[in-house]
Amino acid sequence: MVDNKSIAEVFHEIADLLEIKGDNPFRIRSYRNAAMVVETYPESFDTLVREGTTDLQSISGIGEAISGKIKEIVASGDCKAHRDLLKQVPGSLLEIMQLQGVGPKTTALLWKKMHVKTVEDVEKLATAGKLRKLPGLGEKSEQKILESIQNRKKFSGRHLLSQAEEAAEEILRYLGAKPGEKATRKSSRRTAGVNFFAVPAGSLRRARETIGDVDILVTGKKCSAVIDRFVKFPGVDSVLAHGDTKGSVRLKTGLQIDLRAVEEKSLGAALQYFTGSKDHNVALRTRAQKMGFTINEYGLFAVDRKGEKEKWVAGRTEEEIYEKLKLQFIPPELRENRGEIEAAEKKSLPRLVELEDVRGDLHMHTTETDGTASLGEMVEAARGRGLQYIAITDHTQSTRVANGMDEKRLEKQIQAIDKLQRQFNDITVFKGTECDILADGRLDLPDSILEQLDVVVVSIHSHFQQSTREVMDRLERAFSNPHVRIFAHPTGRLLFHRPAYAVDLEKLFALAKKYKVCLELNSQPERLDLNDVALRRAPELGVPIVISTDSHATQQLDYLKFGVRTARRGWLEAKHIANTQPMKTFLKTISRH
Repeated sequence: MVDNKSIAEVFHEIADLLEIKGDNPFRIRSYRNAAMVVETYPESFDTLVREGTTDLQSISGIGEAISGKIKEIVASGDCKAHRDLLKQVPGSLLEIMQLQGVGPKTTALLWKKMHVKTVEDVEKLATAGKLRKLPGLGEKSEQKILESIQNRKKFSGRHLLSQAEEAAEEILRYLGAKPGEKATRKSSRRTAGVNFFAVPAGSLRRARETIGDVDILVTGKKCSAVIDRFVKFPGVDSVLAHGDTKGSVRLKTGLQIDLRAVEEKSLGAALQYFTGSKDHNVALRTRAQKMGFTINEYGLFAVDRKGEKEKWVAGRTEEEIYEKLKLQFIPPELRENRGEIEAAEKKSLPRLVELEDVRGDLHMHTTETDGTASLGEMVEAARGRGLQYIAITDHTQSTRVANGMDEKRLEKQIQAIDKLQRQFNDITVFKGTECDILADGRLDLPDSILEQLDVVVVSIHSHFQQSTREVMDRLERAFSNPHVRIFAHPTGRLLFHRPAYAVDLEKLFALAKKYKVCLELNSQPERLDLNDVALRRAPELGVPIVISTDSHATQQLDYLKFGVRTARRGWLEAKHIANTQPMKTFLKTISRH
């Protein structure tokens, strides 16, 4: 079976290869749009093709040519167009294209003029100072490319939070359980049901932005049967370990998953231990020792004065362990040894924001620019998720790669939103834009159109190489525009692909407070920007945060959960986040009057 993600990956690669070749931009965009449609579609294209009950061309964004290629990929795992391009362009160039400062034109130049085929080739040329001699590059660009290569090495072997969570959930569904739920499954080789309880642990449970490997704990009767099934998961590339109490596999994506069986009596202790972090566990162990206990994955034990006899005290649940250590229960996202134990001792931990607290989403795109869903489809999807208000924020004209909107197109969209709003009384659709901040700090659209909008989101999509002073001057000029309400993805980073531009976070917070501009926590898994460390400064400095999805498809509205979990890692409560407020209160919060 070919999953939607694999089909989308083929289309992404076709688009990248066409870009390197310098092909027609509209043809490239059609493949990118198709990839996003397929990746976010709620049903399996493999099933749709094999059952033959659905005309693929009836799906928005899927034309005759794309439909044919989907059928090819379902049948063989690939398509002729992709194979033909790989004969013309080395596949290894796709990795080079992901480096910061190396777009399709530079990649083509490196390949044709310098005979470069791998990232290692690029690194050698950059180290030798030879890249700066190429047209369009220079010393600064060469340095940025080297930094990008180092960034790539830093994240080697790691995966996005969303990828790790999706893999864990797929495995738990395959086993017959959802995270943290008791379940009964019938093995393909057994008729007897196997009752078990499964829950992810490790950095996935702590919601780290990148994950090395995934730990899953399972308890119940006949866990060995669960492990036997686990190692046969269809996505497994290799089995690293297979025993009665532990199974370990590496998926085809490179992600390692470890499944451990633990006794029910020790589930809480094992969950606490394997959730970590290491630094949190060391601090907790030190506290336990001072109180006359020892703690490990089997439980909390009381030690006599001679340090010889141990008596099991707690371990069935995490809550009872923290209680015995005279601490508030510490949510997994806070377990990084950043003051959470001291706060728990004083009973002063924050009441962390919950997904249900968020009432609105203030950043999303439609088919007017680079989204895959229409205005109406985005509104319906938001309504279905219980959101009370949203802002439609398509790109502006300078972002040509995203088909950014000029003043006339935005005026038409404003009219369309007004017309659509009359159909609904259970959701408010704000008229908005994601307006580019140009290199000198000017905004990409005139005030005459911005003043007609409810929410103006601004962001940086170009000139990432500017110095800190240039970036901060640029932001101050943009923030001083009275129409600006929210600054999106404030550092511009893309995990695994692009480091942050030279923004001074302390000065950024100061500017946001001075001009009453909210800062966005962007929920896109490759962004999660601002990060947890930066977010913790927001309440201290009195700067409201907005959690938005930056959705380019209806399914991406579900990314809100990643933003919320990142906010929790930043110790944020609902009161620190503007879009947890009722609509009228929210509008007052973002008002600059």
